[in-house]
Amino acid sequence: MPITTNATASTERSSANVHGHDFTYDVAISFLMQDAGLASAINDKLSEGLKTFFFPRSQEELAGTDGMESMREPFLRSRLNVVLYRPKWGHTPWTGVEAEAVKDACLENQYKNLFVLVVEPTHDFPIWVPNNHVRFNYADYGLEQATGAIKSRVQERGGEYQPLTPLRKAELLRAEQEYQWDRSSMSSQEGIRAIRSEAENLMREIEKTNRRYQCPRP
Repeated sequence: MPITTNATASTERSSANVHGHDFTYDVAISFLMQDAGLASAINDKLSEGLKTFFFPRSQEELAGTDGMESMREPFLRSRLNVVLYRPKWGHTPWTGVEAEAVKDACLENQYKNLFVLVVEPTHDFPIWVPNNHVRFNYADYGLEQATGAIKSRVQERGGEYQPLTPLRKAELLRAEQEYQWDRSSMSSQEGIRAIRSEAENLMREIEKTNRRYQCPRP
């Protein structure tokens, strides 16, 4: 998305459930700031047909604000949590909060909802990740194969890949706008105004499309 300081959120409608679990997102992405570019590229490809949570933050200092506890929720309500892993992940204020949420979700889902994409070669992994859990090395897979593997895992867990229509784009942006208003203490007013402007443009685009289809043919 053109706005790079906000979350890409799903609509309030939960996606299909697996074994009684309702999911707000198909995929939630956790990453260090140095991997924000890669995380954004992955999100761009996934969000074309999946409900994703992607929050590019510009300051780790935001940790400790009133909104930090709410950052756990997306990883507890996601069908698949994708971690762009380096040894430093989980040891910064922000990723520390996300790591605890990912861990809690893993314990509830027998680790079936965890996708570890290793972006820095290492043998140093969190002690709570089982040694036999599959890890994907980004150097071996690359962007296309990595996103393909993520989509496959989502489908294995009951998710459906749906093409991104103008209406769905508007729904995602509306949810994003609501998310940012809820987290206004963590976002600039300029960023919020940009989201509102884009939402209004999308709604006008949809109205034009609807009128075109509703016009009687001669």
